[in-house]
Amino acid sequence: MAARADPDAWLDGAPASRFGIRAPFDVPDEALRALTPDASRPVAGGVIRYAEAFGV
Repeated sequence: MAARADPDAWLDGAPASRFGIRAPFDVPDEALRALTPDASRPVAGGVIRYAEAFGV
């Protein structure tokens, strides 16, 4: 999720970089967050791919 960096806007999200997740554009670490439903399972990292309609 990319959104405002206001920590009050997130429930239990963690910086996406903690999971090896990156955006294909510059975004502050505190603004790109990730949620995992089961912390005991591994999370796939990598670069987020957006649909062509988003123009990213």
